[in-house]
Formats: sequence, C-alpha cells, structure tokens
Amino acid sequence: MFFDLVFHLPDVPFISPMVSLWWEAEVIDLLNSFPTDLWRCDSVPERWFANFIAACVALPGIDQSRIEVRNIPVPTEWLANDRGEWYGRLMADFQEFDAPPILVNLSYPCEARRPGFNVWKLVTSLESPSKVSGARWIVSGWDIPQKAEPGAAGDRRGRS
Repeated sequence: MFFDLVFHLPDVPFISPMVSLWWEAEVIDLLNSFPTDLWRCDSVPERWFANFIAACVALPGIDQSRIEVRNIPVPTEWLANDRGEWYGRLMADFQEFDAPPILVNLSYPCEARRPGFNVWKLVTSLESPSKVSGARWIVSGWDIPQKAEPGAAGDRRGRS
C-alpha cells in the first residue's frame, strides 16, 4: 500500500517534505525494520527525512521506483500571528486528504500518528532521547478525531 509520511515539530514551524512510498506490510513493521540509529531523536525534520529516504532505498521490500517526494507549502501568513496557528492550519489541511499522512512528531518522546488510525510511540531502553539503544516502535493507542458539538464545552465558536 502507498502511504505518506511527514516529520515535524509542532511547537515551531519545522516540517519535512512529504515522502510517499509503497510497503506491503503494516506501517509499524516498516518503522521497526530500520537500524535503531535512524531513530536518534533530533530536532531537524529535514535530517530525519533524508535519513529515512536513505534507509528506505537500502531496505529490501520497498519498491525504489515508487518513492515520491513532495514539498508541503506553508503560507507565510500562517506564521505571522500565533506560533501554533501554522500547525492547526496544516493539520486541518491534512484532514482533507483521502488518506492523511503519518505524522512523526520529533518532540521527545517521539510519536507517529495517522488520524483515525493507530498511534505509534518510539520506546528506548534508556531515558535519554539522544540514545536509542534498543529503540523500537510500539502501538500505543488510537487517534480517533473527536468533533465538538455546537455549543459544547470547548467549542471555539463561543456558543453556550
């Protein structure tokens, strides 16, 4: 199956290009197929992206002719006001996709999620995010989007 993957930091406007690739097994199996050095927690999405592509090319079972890269435009006006506004708008845009991308949050502890699907968490054998000895991805829950009813507590439209 094809899936898209994006590395990002939600607190600051750092996001990698989107990589699309063909993998016939579960996403968690792909994530756990790479050498643990790939998952060194680092705050540069573009570096993760480059390392991920290099690892994909070296991994049997990935059709190299089906790896695609796409830039993700983030309009500058999204960055003008609230630092978190860009992230909310980007997530809203991704919700419009037929199959939203897997979002790999690089903030420690690293987590990957696809709206409406599993949430995967990177687990290491050490407390330090910079050391990845024995790192592996596990399923840690489900990401099921909840929509607030109009007038419900937390409704941003201010209705009561």
